[in-house]
Amino acid sequence: MTDLPRIPGAKVSALKMTFSPSPWKHITRPETMLTVVRKGSIVMETYSDRNGNVEQVANAFTEAAWRRIS
Repeated sequence: MTDLPRIPGAKVSALKMTFSPSPWKHITRPETMLTVVRKGSIVMETYSDRNGNVEQVANAFTEAAWRRIS
């Protein structure tokens, strides 16, 4: 993983999985990412999947979700 979402004051961790070889013929490089954000008593998890480069989509989704709850 190269980057995690930037959420000031929060601890962010993530797990990314790349399936190789792909179990699906129509998806060449499936990736999934589970992200956990913790700040004080708040814990939020997000899950994203994509055909290749899941990090960009997952990070944007997690940052948007955090804005909605904070």
